Amino acid sequence: MILRSKQKTSHHLKAIMQEKSFFHTIKGVARTIGANRLCTASETIEKMIDNKEIISATEELEEFKRSAAEINKILTEFINNGYE
Repeated sequence: MILRSKQKTSHHLKAIMQEKSFFHTIKGVARTIGANRLCTASETIEKMIDNKEIISATEELEEFKRSAAEINKILTEFINNGYE
């Protein structure tokens, strides 16, 4: 029983670190392309993961989704239409 608990905790910590790595990567890419809102949202979520506050990050995750959708729209238009 203790071994299962440790395995579960280890799996959970690994998942959290993967999430942190994802937001860290998005933060860097967003900063590079000038997507400031997406960068800020990613940075905030990354800090919340560090501070073990991620469960309460509903608003921050929604801002991340909105910002990511906006960047996706802009990049899709650029790819389809070229630079105007």
